[in-house]
Amino acid sequence: MYIEVSPEVIELQPLLRELGVTQEQLVDIGILIGTDYNVGIKGIGPKKALELVREHGSIKQLIKTELGEKFEVDPIEVRDIFLKPDVATKYELKWGDPDPERIKEFLCSEHDFSESRVQTGIDRLLKGQREREQVSLEKWFG
Repeated sequence: MYIEVSPEVIELQPLLRELGVTQEQLVDIGILIGTDYNVGIKGIGPKKALELVREHGSIKQLIKTELGEKFEVDPIEVRDIFLKPDVATKYELKWGDPDPERIKEFLCSEHDFSESRVQTGIDRLLKGQREREQVSLEKWFG
């Protein structure tokens, strides 16, 4: 099923000012309500999380309360993923021809994308690649 999604631009600094929190506290709020890396604490939504972080200052202080026992994973480790992410500084990009079967395997099998939509995208990619090759040949021999 395809669902139309309209992206919304949210600027960090104006949001932090509006909420009256720091970036670190915003991460703590996310950890309380749940992220890709942890399940939130049952019964705590965005409003309650904001209230708790404002009251206690940080998730480090919240861990010292009875809420500390409700985390399924170490919230400090999750916090570090957001605030101190591992960043690769040595890498090499190699451009080559697209591999349609590997693209389908990655998007459809590993990430549950729609096979028909992926195939449509692959067809457009290959068509564009052929058209660029033709233009290049015509430029030199046309």
